[in-house]
Amino acid sequence: MTNSLATLLAGSIDYAGIFPPAKLSVDQAVRSYVDYRQQADAWLLGRMVCGVDRLPELAACSSLLRGTPIRLTLVCPTVGDFKDVADFQRAQAAHFCVAALELKLPAWMVESVDSLDQFLDHVSKVTDALAMRNADVFLEIAAGDWGNALTNVLSSIQARGSTRVGLKIRLGGLSENALPTPLQVGIFIDACRSAGVRWKATAGLHHPLSRPKESGQTEFGFLNLFSAAVLACVHQLAPSQIAAILAETSADAFQFDERSMSWGDHGATLSEIADGRRESIRSFGSCSFEEPRDGLRQLNLFGASDPLEVHQTESPS
Repeated sequence: MTNSLATLLAGSIDYAGIFPPAKLSVDQAVRSYVDYRQQADAWLLGRMVCGVDRLPELAACSSLLRGTPIRLTLVCPTVGDFKDVADFQRAQAAHFCVAALELKLPAWMVESVDSLDQFLDHVSKVTDALAMRNADVFLEIAAGDWGNALTNVLSSIQARGSTRVGLKIRLGGLSENALPTPLQVGIFIDACRSAGVRWKATAGLHHPLSRPKESGQTEFGFLNLFSAAVLACVHQLAPSQIAAILAETSADAFQFDERSMSWGDHGATLSEIADGRRESIRSFGSCSFEEPRDGLRQLNLFGASDPLEVHQTESPS
């Protein structure tokens, strides 16, 4: 394991075992998460993802925890669910820490700047009132909203100067004609970078490297995604250049050593990788921790020992 790869992917996998296709019980998912963070590869582990409707089941699992509370990302259908989250956090502070909230923006809202402004102001007031002002909030734009909608949302977030509000992009679990292309994802990454807005990804990222689907669409690799996000920050890459990294299918095209990483002519030092992570991609949601980890092992990217130095943006627990 090299320091550059460890820095690129530290805390990158948000474990979402209760969601399809794994669909584990909350009890099983908590047990798995607790087990994963005791393993040597725990540096890859980010937050645990759970739906707000499963909070009673989550509370019932508190006896399974040992030591450090689990950092949670909670998927909320509406802002009205934030009160349930706050009540849960107060009651379960010794066992769980709500680090992030996720909301899906309705299509009608993203077309109206005024509606977005009102919504984000409301989110801010609610989180402040419920003492959750330190939780990240990730807003998902529906598939296909790649034009004015993306610009509107980013402009509204940027105008408020909040570093806690980011975007969420879905790269799988959609119909074939709704899946984004590498260029569309490149546009998304470039737009977020330009606006100074962090983001996370979910679904479809089962393997380290991208691969073509029979339909002609791209199944994105998380190694591609994180490399593209960081290098876009370091070199101010255009969407087409970002898309080329996202579409790369050869492991040999990515180079990692103790001091830097590179793809083609574009490289980044350890400090630049760490800065790129802080400024761009937060993590990706996966219903499996083992599948992406084992994919890295199959590429022979894991050495015999743990990394000596990992520039993390957050504790993986």
